[in-house]
Amino acid sequence: MQLPKDERKYLMAKVFCHLDGIATGCTIKALMEQKVTNFIEDSQQFTLKEIWHKFGGNPGYLNVGLRILENQGWLETKLDFGEKVYQLSSTGKIALKLAYYYQAPVEFIPVMMRIQDWILGKNVTLSDEEIANFKNLIEKSQRKWDLPKLEEGDYNQVYNQLICHLDGFLVAPIIVSLSMKNIWDDFKQKTQHPSSQLGNNFKYWDTFFEVLALQNWMTKESESWQLTPQGCFVVSKAYAYGVTVSYLPMFAQLKELLFGKADILSQKNLDGHEMHVDRMMNIWASSRSHKTYSEQVKKIIVEIFNKPLAEQPLGIAEMGCGDGTLLKDIYEVIKQKTARGKVLAEHPLILVGADYNQVSLETTSQTLADAAIPNHRVLFGNINEPDEFAKQLWQKHEIRLQDLLSIRAFIDHNRHYQEPQSPSNQHQINSTGAFACKGKMIPNEQLIQNLIEHLRNWRYYVEKFGLLILELNIIPPKLVAKSLGKTLATPYDATQGYTDQYPVELPVFMAAAKEAGLVADPSFQTRYPPSELATVSINYFKPVTTSKKNNI
Repeated sequence: MQLPKDERKYLMAKVFCHLDGIATGCTIKALMEQKVTNFIEDSQQFTLKEIWHKFGGNPGYLNVGLRILENQGWLETKLDFGEKVYQLSSTGKIALKLAYYYQAPVEFIPVMMRIQDWILGKNVTLSDEEIANFKNLIEKSQRKWDLPKLEEGDYNQVYNQLICHLDGFLVAPIIVSLSMKNIWDDFKQKTQHPSSQLGNNFKYWDTFFEVLALQNWMTKESESWQLTPQGCFVVSKAYAYGVTVSYLPMFAQLKELLFGKADILSQKNLDGHEMHVDRMMNIWASSRSHKTYSEQVKKIIVEIFNKPLAEQPLGIAEMGCGDGTLLKDIYEVIKQKTARGKVLAEHPLILVGADYNQVSLETTSQTLADAAIPNHRVLFGNINEPDEFAKQLWQKHEIRLQDLLSIRAFIDHNRHYQEPQSPSNQHQINSTGAFACKGKMIPNEQLIQNLIEHLRNWRYYVEKFGLLILELNIIPPKLVAKSLGKTLATPYDATQGYTDQYPVELPVFMAAAKEAGLVADPSFQTRYPPSELATVSINYFKPVTTSKKNNI
C-alpha cells in the first residue's frame, strides 16, 4: 500500500531525527563529562579558543562538536573580527539542562553493537544482564524517557526533539541489523510471522521487535508479528540509517576523540581492519543509498556510450568502487541501452574498480565475478595519487587511465588531507565547514586550496572523456537548524567531521572545480534534494583547457 506523500515525509523526518540524536547525544555526553556544557551554560558568549585553552583536547574535533550543536539550533554564532563567537539559544538553554538524559543510551552503545552482532549471526553470546538493560531502555522509551512535561513553547519543541533523539539510539541499530539479516523478506512473504520461526533464541526477537512496535511500525497478534504500512515504508528505507550506525564504534569513543588521543581513527584490529567503523555495514548502506542517484548517472552513461565509437572511452575507471554495485549497474545499462552494448564482442568494455580499502576490493571482485562481467580489473588506488594509479594501471594491465571515463561516488570528500602546495590566499572561496586532520583544525581557506589542488591533479587524466562525480555536500548550520527533519546534515557533519572527511557546500565545490580548470556540463547537473538543502550532487566535469603532462 502506497502511503500518502505527507505521511512518507513525516516518517522520513522521524528517521532523520533519530540519526540527529546519535550524533548530537554522543557529542553532548562527551562535552558534559568534561564539564564543557557547564562552561557553556555559565558563559554569555564564548569562542572555540576559550574552550580549548580551558579544557584542552583536540580543537579540530571540538570545532566539529560545536557545529553539531549549532546544527540543532542550540548554539547561535556571529563573527567578531573574523573569529566565530558562540552563545546558547533559548532552546539550547533548555537542551543542556536536559542533557543528562542522553547518558544511559550513549553508555549502552557497546552492548548495542554486540546485539547487532548477535542479530547478524556472529559468534556473540548476550548475557541476561545485557538483555535486561536493553529492556529497561525500551521501557524508558515507552515512558517518553521520563522527561518532565511542561506546557511551554520552547520546552515543548526540545521535549519532542529529545524523545526522538533518544529513541534513535534503540531504533537505528536494530532496524539496520535486522535489514542486513534480511529478516524483512520473511515478512513480505507472510502477513504475519511468528518470531519463533526466525531462529536463535526467539525471546530476543520479541524484544527487538518491541523497539519498532513503540514507533508504531510493528504490531503483535497472539504469537505473530507483522509490519504496519508505516513499518513497511521505513524498512524499505532502512539503509538511510546504515552509514551513521556503522560509525557507532567511533561514537562510543567520542570523549577520547575530543579530549584524548586523536589517533584512535588509525587503530586496526588483529585482521588489519578499521576499528572506528563497521566497514561492511557502511558499504551495505552506501551501496543502497547510491541507487537513489543511479538513474541520473545512467542517463549520462547512455549519452556517452551512444556517441560514435571513435568518440567513446575504452571503458570506465571507478575510484572508490565500494562493493562494485555501481560498476555492475553501469555495465548492464551500457549493454542493454547503448550503441556500444550492441558491439561489445568487437569493442569490449573495460571496467576498472579501484579502492583504498581491502574489504571494498574483495567485495567488488566478488560482485563483478558473480555478475559474470568480462574485462574487469580491481586494484588498489589512492584518490590523492592519480599519477601512481595511472602508472599501476599501465604496468599491470597496459591500460591508459586517460582512455577511460573516470567516475567516483562520494569519495572526493574522503581523501586524505595534504598540506596545500600553494598559498591559500590565491582564491576567494569561503566555506562554513568544520575541518580536522588528526585532531588539528584545518583553516577553511587551506582546505579549499587543498581541494583545488586535488581536482587539478586529475585534470590531465580526464581531458578526453571527463570526470563524473557524485559527491556529498554540507549545508550552513543556520539553514540546517531551520530545516530539522528535512536533511541528514547533522549525522553527515558528525560522521565526516569526526573522521577527517571534507565535504563542502555545493557552490563551494563548483567554484573550487572551476579554479582547478574543470567545468560541469549544466545539462547533467543534479541536486538531491533539488533545493538549497542539497546534500548530494552529480556533476559531469570537463577541463576548460588541455594541460601538458609527460605521462603514460
